[in-house]
Amino acid sequence: MIHLAEQYLLSLMTGSQTWLYHPAMINFLATISDKDVDIIGNVQTAFHKFVVTGQVWALIIGIVVGYMFKGFTSY
Repeated sequence: MIHLAEQYLLSLMTGSQTWLYHPAMINFLATISDKDVDIIGNVQTAFHKFVVTGQVWALIIGIVVGYMFKGFTSY
């Protein structure tokens, strides 16, 4: 079974367009594929890693310390 991107590339190369034979264009068209992208799942995974590694605590402590530092230097 030929992927949609390969079918598109083959249909474009049948003409006389010589710019399609450029390696960068062929690589660009070959990267187009039918992938199932799960954006919400990727965000959940990234947030879970953010919490598990303790970076969320570093963020909270940094905000508190920065607010206190701003309070000391604003006089």
